[in-house]
Amino acid sequence: MNKIFLIGNGFDLAHGFKTKYSDFLLWYINKMMKSLLDSHSNIYEDDLVTINTGGYRVKEFDSLESFIEYFNKGPSTFSCKYAFLDKILKHTANSNWVDIEYEYYYELLSLYKTVAKHNMGKYDGAERHVKDVNVCLDLIKIKLTEYLHTIKIDSYNNQIENRFNSELEKISFNQVLFLVFNYTNTIELYLNSLKMNSYEVNYIHGRIGSIENPIIFGYGDEMDEYYSKIESLNLNEFLRNMKSFSYLKTTNYQSLSNFLNKSAYTISIMGHSCGLSDRVLLNSIFCHPNCSKIRIYYYQKSNNKNDYFEKTLEISRHFPITEKNRMRNIIIPFSDSTSLT
Repeated sequence: MNKIFLIGNGFDLAHGFKTKYSDFLLWYINKMMKSLLDSHSNIYEDDLVTINTGGYRVKEFDSLESFIEYFNKGPSTFSCKYAFLDKILKHTANSNWVDIEYEYYYELLSLYKTVAKHNMGKYDGAERHVKDVNVCLDLIKIKLTEYLHTIKIDSYNNQIENRFNSELEKISFNQVLFLVFNYTNTIELYLNSLKMNSYEVNYIHGRIGSIENPIIFGYGDEMDEYYSKIESLNLNEFLRNMKSFSYLKTTNYQSLSNFLNKSAYTISIMGHSCGLSDRVLLNSIFCHPNCSKIRIYYYQKSNNKNDYFEKTLEISRHFPITEKNRMRNIIIPFSDSTSLT
């Protein structure tokens, strides 16, 4: 029997690291504000935005909502060079949460529907609009990488170590795979203290600072009903940031497939939302005939509220209708589950 620990952003959040997209966007905003304050200039401009203070002294902000409110009042102005970034900022300010990768696919979907309305490929502006969205996403990725480099990965959590070892001590697994969807190396804080015979770490979405394993940032739901329609447009820009093609840049995906095919395995989910942006990959892991059990380490929101139920809903979307019964049998019930911390 083998073991997969599926590591997502909630794993980093459980260590107190500010790795939400909203944390990143607020950092980016305040980095610009600090530049204006330090330079005593009225104008700030980079590849994504332009700011004109109108001669007024700006400030750093404690939330994206307060930032949007400040610039809506004037006289200082803030403008995004790409409509996609403008949507992300406003959405995040309104909801305090955003999944940039999902918003990216939603934007592609909206553009596809425009193309379809104008008799498919005859809509002349489609490729130009998609190129703008892709350029914007690439620029955001650069800024995100810069932000993640500012986070100091040094917070060890004894309870998380206990979660690992409680499973590793019960069963002597032949091989253990840490499948890391994060861009950080937080998992490496634990590798030397865990009781394992053999293990492998697969940074399936890349690592910050790695030339050989660059970060993958995009969308990965080929099972969506519109994906095949988008693919049939024969406009390559629509597919440029689909994760399926980014996986071909390294051997990580093939290495994962080799692990899945070796023998039966159990999965422990630690901090992964299991959302649709990783559907192409999670479907291959959860629905593989060698997958025997799925354990959810849920997030305890308050004394009487957790996200176990939400996690099961997300997981279910990766199973086709013919596999729903099997899904209910391999997910470990809530009564036998526990929180990550």
